[in-house]
Amino acid sequence: MNSSIQVFDSVQEVFGEVYQEVFALLFFSCAFVFFKYNSLRVVPKVQKHLSHVGFNAATANNASPATSNSKNVNAGGGNSQPPVGHKRIQDAEEKIMTLLQNREFTAALNAYRTFEREGLDRLFVNEAMYAAFIESAVRVGKLDVVDRMLHTMIRNSINLSLNSWHSILKMLSSRKHYSACIEVFVTYGHILPNDKVIFSCLINAALEGGAHEHALSMLSRYRECDLDVSDYVTAFRAFVATGSAKLAEKLYMEIGANSSPLMLNLVLLAWINDKQPEHAMNLLSKAHEFEASADHAEPGTSAKLVDTISYNTVIKGFVASGDMESCFQCLQSMMSHNLEPDDVTLTSLLEISLADLSGGMTERLIQMLVQSGEERPLDAATANLFIKLLIRAERLPKAVQVYDALRSSRGSPTIVTYSMLVKALVDSLDMERALLIVQDMVSAGVAPDEIVFTHLLEGARLVGNHKLGETLFKDMLQSGVRPSEYTLTMMVKLHGRHGAHETALKLVETWEDKHGMKPSVIHYTCLMSGCLRNKAYEHAWAAYKLMEKHAVCPDEVVMSTLLPAMVACKAFDRVLHLAHRALRQPGGVRVSKATLNSALSQMLLAPAAAQQASEMRLLMQTARIDVVTSSRGALGKAEQASSRVAPGRVEQSSCSRGAPGKAEPAPWRKRA
Repeated sequence: MNSSIQVFDSVQEVFGEVYQEVFALLFFSCAFVFFKYNSLRVVPKVQKHLSHVGFNAATANNASPATSNSKNVNAGGGNSQPPVGHKRIQDAEEKIMTLLQNREFTAALNAYRTFEREGLDRLFVNEAMYAAFIESAVRVGKLDVVDRMLHTMIRNSINLSLNSWHSILKMLSSRKHYSACIEVFVTYGHILPNDKVIFSCLINAALEGGAHEHALSMLSRYRECDLDVSDYVTAFRAFVATGSAKLAEKLYMEIGANSSPLMLNLVLLAWINDKQPEHAMNLLSKAHEFEASADHAEPGTSAKLVDTISYNTVIKGFVASGDMESCFQCLQSMMSHNLEPDDVTLTSLLEISLADLSGGMTERLIQMLVQSGEERPLDAATANLFIKLLIRAERLPKAVQVYDALRSSRGSPTIVTYSMLVKALVDSLDMERALLIVQDMVSAGVAPDEIVFTHLLEGARLVGNHKLGETLFKDMLQSGVRPSEYTLTMMVKLHGRHGAHETALKLVETWEDKHGMKPSVIHYTCLMSGCLRNKAYEHAWAAYKLMEKHAVCPDEVVMSTLLPAMVACKAFDRVLHLAHRALRQPGGVRVSKATLNSALSQMLLAPAAAQQASEMRLLMQTARIDVVTSSRGALGKAEQASSRVAPGRVEQSSCSRGAPGKAEPAPWRKRA
C-alpha cells in the first residue's frame, strides 16, 4: 500500500514539473497552425480582389504601369484609382527591375528581402523580374539566389518562358556552373519544357561536370524534343563520354544513311575507348554499305559517310593494341576507298612499324610519305616527327631520306629539322654530310644558331680535325652568333685533344672580356684534364692558378684530378698548396682520405720532401684525418723532421684557426 502511494506521488511530482512545458508547446503549435491558415487565405483573397479591379499575371507581365492605370480608370470611371496593394506591388517590382537594370544586384536583393519580410513576395508575378534576377545572380555567381528565385516562382505558380530558360541555362553553362545546371534538372526537371536547346545545355553541363548518370537520364528527354538529324551529335558525345558504345551504335544504325562522318567517328571512338578496334572496323564496313545504298543519294551522286579521320581513329585503336597487321589492313581498306592517308595516319603507323626489325613496314611508310610529297608539300611537323623517331630507332639513312623528300616537295624544313640531322650525323662521325646540311640551311635563308655550331664543333673534335673546328668557331663569331658555355666547353676539349694547351688557356683567360660570360669550374676542369692527358703538368697548374685568380672555387673533381697529377710529377709544394686549399676552415673542398694519405706516402719516400711531408702530416692531423701510410720507416723520418719545423708554421697557414688540436673539423667531415 505504501509503495503504491509512493509511486502515485512520484508520478504526480513528474507531471507537475512538465505540464507547463507541454502546455506551452501545445499553445505555440495551435498558434502556428492558426497563422499559417490565415496567411494562406490572404493570398487568394488579395488575388481575387486584384482580378476584380482588372489586375492579373498577364497584366503584370505585359502591361506598363501607365497602361494598367489607364485600363483601370476606363473600367471604373474617371475618378477611380487602383487599390493601394496593387500599386505597392507594382512599385516594388519596378524598383527591383530598375536596380537590376543598373547592375545594382546587392541593392536589388536587399530590396527583395525587405518586401519578402512584409509578405509581398507571394504577390510578385512579374516573370520578367524573376528572369532578370536569375540572370543577374548567375552573372555575379550567387547561385543560392538562383535556386531561391526558381523556388519562389514555383510557389507562386509562375512559369518561365522558353527564351528565359534558354538565357539562364546558356549563362550557367558558359560560366561553367555545371553543378547548378544539374541541380536545375534534378529539382525542376518536371517543369522544364522539352526543348533541344535546354537539354543540350544540360547534357553538356552533365558531361563536363562528370555527372554521367544524369547525362543518360537527360538523353531520354532530349530525344523527345523536335530534333533534326544533326542534333543527334550531342547524344553521340554523351555516349562516348559515358562509355556506352552499344547504345551509340544502336542509335547510329537507326539513323543509317542519314548520318554524318562526325557521328560515325564518335561511335568509332566509343568502341576504341572500349578497346574493341575489331568491332570498330566492322562498323566502318557497314558505313561503306550505307554510302553505297541506292536510297541514300540520287543516281550519279555520292555522299561520303567515312573520311580519313574515321580510319585514323581505328588505326590508333590497333596501334594501342599492338596489332601491326590489322593496321596495314586498315590502311589498304582506306586506300581502296579512295581515301588518302594524312600525316596523322602515317605518324600513327610509324610508331608501331618501328617494332618491325626487318624494316619492311617502315620502308613502306616512308615510300608513302615520299609519294604524298610528290602531290603536295609535306608538312614540316610531320617530317620532323618521322626524322625524330627514325633517329631514335638508329635508322639515320631513312631520316635523311625523309629530309630529302621534304626539300623536294617544296616543303620548308625548320631550324629543328636541321639541328636534329646535324646532331645525328655528327654522332655518326659523318661530318661531310653534316656540313652539306648546314649549306642547305644557309641556302634556304635559315641562319645556323649556337646549337648547330656547337654540334659541328663537337664533330670536329670527334673526327680530330682541329683546323676545321677553329674555322667553324671563327665563322660562328663572324656571323654574329653569341657563343654559350657549351661552345667554350667544346673549344677547350678541341684544343686539349690536339695539344694546343696555350691556345686553350688563352681562350679561357680572355673569354669573359670578349663574350661577357665567366668560365665556370667545369671549363677549368676540362682545361686541366686536357693538359694532364698529354702530361703537360705546367699548363695544368697554370690553369689552376688562373682559376684561383678569377676567384672560381674548385670542387672535388678538380682536387681528385689535379692533386694525384702533382704527386706524380713530384711537385710536392703544389701538393701541399692543394691540401691547404682543400682543408681550409671554412670554405674547404671535400677530398678523399685515400688521396691525401697517398700523397703523404709519396712525400715520405722522397728525401728532399721531408719538410713538406711533416707539414702535410700535421695538416691532416689538425683536420682530424687518420694518417695511414705505406712506409713506417719513412713515417719515423718524418716525425724526426717535424721536431725541427717551427711550431707556428702550420698555425700560420690558411687552414689553422688557433692552437693545434682545437681546430674545427674539415668541411667534408662535417657533412658526413
